[in-house]
Amino acid sequence: MEIKKAEKKLEKNGFQIVGNMATLEGSNYHIEFLRFTNDYETIEIGCIKVQRNGAIDHPEYDDFNGTYCNNLTQAIRYCKNWNF
Repeated sequence: MEIKKAEKKLEKNGFQIVGNMATLEGSNYHIEFLRFTNDYETIEIGCIKVQRNGAIDHPEYDDFNGTYCNNLTQAIRYCKNWNF
């Protein structure tokens, strides 16, 4: 998905975007994503992950907190519906 479309979709659903992270006020979770260029012109997003606020990845121990999502809609749904 192109970054402009992704940002528009996130903002439409009430998220605040800072860098590669989108937060939703009142949610215990946030969305992280990677930006990459597909054809050296279009910036797209990939590796969409929902993670609890304050959770820290520890790559040296192969410990990555969070859930990777198939698409942005799934990640938005998780952030809005998970309350634990």
